[in-house]
Amino acid sequence: MEYLTPQHPNVDWASPMEWLRINREGYRGQWVGLDSGRLVAHGSDAFEVFAAVRAEGISLPFVTFIPEAAKESWAQVFSFL
Repeated sequence: MEYLTPQHPNVDWASPMEWLRINREGYRGQWVGLDSGRLVAHGSDAFEVFAAVRAEGISLPFVTFIPEAAKESWAQVFSFL
């Protein structure tokens, strides 16, 4: 399955991806809410993370779940699925 980066002219999606690459080990098994490259909220409950991000006034947050163990493909690329 192919996932496409959401397209929006005013959003920087590269910064959250870079944050995930650098910091994901410390947040395994949690939801994280990012505003560009800044961690806004994290926890085990997606609704709480979304609420915290929205409370910050972020209109297009980057929210994702980081699984306990990343899957590795043949190309040594990690997937967050």
